[in-house]
Amino acid sequence: MKDRLALKKYELKNGLTLYHFPSDAPYVTARYVIPFGSGHNTNDIIPGTFHFLEHIILKRSKLYPDYREWSKKVGLVGGYSNASTSRNMTQFIVSVPNEHTELIDGLLSHVLEPLFETEDTEKEKSIIQNERKGKERWFPGADEISHYLWTEWLDEAKDYLYQRLGSDENLASIDAAYLETIHKKYYFNKNSFLIVGGDLDVNPLIEKLESITPTVEAPEFQKRTIAWKDKSYREVSFTDANRYTYRIGGIIEKDFKKNLIARFGMVLLINNVHGYLYNWLRHEKNWVYGVNFETDTNYENAVWQISVPLSHPEHVEEVRQSIKSKIKEAFSDENLIASEKRRFLGQQKFQFETTNEVIDFILGWYGNYGVIITEHMLGEIINGITSEDLLALLDNEIGEILTIPKGETH
Repeated sequence: MKDRLALKKYELKNGLTLYHFPSDAPYVTARYVIPFGSGHNTNDIIPGTFHFLEHIILKRSKLYPDYREWSKKVGLVGGYSNASTSRNMTQFIVSVPNEHTELIDGLLSHVLEPLFETEDTEKEKSIIQNERKGKERWFPGADEISHYLWTEWLDEAKDYLYQRLGSDENLASIDAAYLETIHKKYYFNKNSFLIVGGDLDVNPLIEKLESITPTVEAPEFQKRTIAWKDKSYREVSFTDANRYTYRIGGIIEKDFKKNLIARFGMVLLINNVHGYLYNWLRHEKNWVYGVNFETDTNYENAVWQISVPLSHPEHVEEVRQSIKSKIKEAFSDENLIASEKRRFLGQQKFQFETTNEVIDFILGWYGNYGVIITEHMLGEIINGITSEDLLALLDNEIGEILTIPKGETH
């Protein structure tokens, strides 16, 4: 069976890499990945620098010197362009209809030959300031409840917001000349790469990339780990809470295989077909509409969390007393695990239907683990999961918390 995530890899003469995902889609897409992000704003690199570069680089280039000239052309043919900065990488994106593949050259020109103008830099400062202010109140969460969970249940520092986006003082100290210096120093790193998808001739792109002299210098990366601030059970009331929500979670090692196992385990518990917790709480108890989970791998370790929304306080105690044993029962059930492997891999057949879905999926895993994933790798790991692998998720310290509506008690 064809591996739907398989990329054709070109290792270029200068050490750079181009990946191609051939498809007969009516559009072509490209992603240029720089292996540095906000976690590299360290030492003499001003906080907010790599995010600022992401904003400014798509404004002007040698090939498209007028302000936003290229991005407007992309948009006017129905295409899409954007950029994003995570902790450990920056990516620049374009998708255009097949008849406008020449606009892919514009992406390369912007990333490799940007023009830095003082006027543009000053404009962008207020835009980034506005972006930061929209996050400041509840960061690292998005609202009152998630802020509490990340700062009082877990222990995530608010200062990462300023490392990522920069304070007002940081932004004031950034100018066009500084950005140009950082760009020249780090944007030609040998670990940068280009992914393209669609029906296009990659030879002109290879020729362009091979004209680069790659660099090896890399800024120091600031590692961040997540820990429990207070994992002991407590009940906390919030104005925004509309139900009693019981949460249980754990912190595990950040590892590609182990984190995929954790995701499989969470899905085994909460899916609406034979999810062990789902069937218990919805079909046996009739207490919930659904059970939710999330994992966060933005650190040097990873967090998993299951949340159970309950309508009545009297249900909370039974969930608290039984949920750990229910999870152990599920993770010990070899027949359930085998059935979930078939369901999990069968459901995967409905994924990866478009070129952009494929590349987004690949870069999502790459951003977290530095691995270019294939469908074969996924299947091999899923098929190899054992009961012992799943039970190991419970070996680490477990935290519990109940959030309740303001003015109510349990």
